[in-house]
Amino acid sequence: MCEAMIREDVEVAIFGSVARGENDAKSDLDVIAVVNNASGISKEALRSEIQSFFNERIGLSIYGRRRIEAMWEDGSPFAWHLYSQARPIKGFRSDFLTDFGAPSSYENERADCLMMRDIATSSEARLSGRVLGCECYEAGLLYVAARNVGMFSSLRISGEFNFSRMAPYALPGKFSLPLDSGVYKSLIEARHASNRGYSIPDLNGRVLAECAKTICHWIDNILKGG
Repeated sequence: MCEAMIREDVEVAIFGSVARGENDAKSDLDVIAVVNNASGISKEALRSEIQSFFNERIGLSIYGRRRIEAMWEDGSPFAWHLYSQARPIKGFRSDFLTDFGAPSSYENERADCLMMRDIATSSEARLSGRVLGCECYEAGLLYVAARNVGMFSSLRISGEFNFSRMAPYALPGKFSLPLDSGVYKSLIEARHASNRGYSIPDLNGRVLAECAKTICHWIDNILKGG
């Protein structure tokens, strides 16, 4: 795929911590590519070609335009994330950020939080069963569950979405995650080790099982409204 085709058929924007100005040394440059016509386009070729425009490693998410439009219509948190925080990249089109207007209202908080609770509950069961060698993977899942619940519930509780890694701690008072922030950061590191190849943090299965219980109880508290 040549540069001219990318600029004509693909819309590109950055999102995530870099777009928010919250990136650190371990942050990826999160890039979304929205493909207008997927016919004949190789995802790997597209990934390689877009990476060539950047000096740093990118985390690339590829979507068809119809899928993005459906997310807008559903009021998906990811649609709100893109709408509120994604930034155009000079030289690329990013019409999808404005073409659809504001996403629909987010109505699926409870179902989304329950899905994350199922993830945390399953993780707790595996950790309590002392399945050896699973600690890094499970810790990463616990981070995903906690971070996403913090994000999903932030609109209702705080009045606006919080898409940061620390979203569970930005919730006010009794809704804030009652887990030591140092332990939570080790969950983040485990997630990065699992999907970005960084070094694995020091993890203890019993401590993680207790973390899982804490996260499950916290999610229940969120679902009950405190």
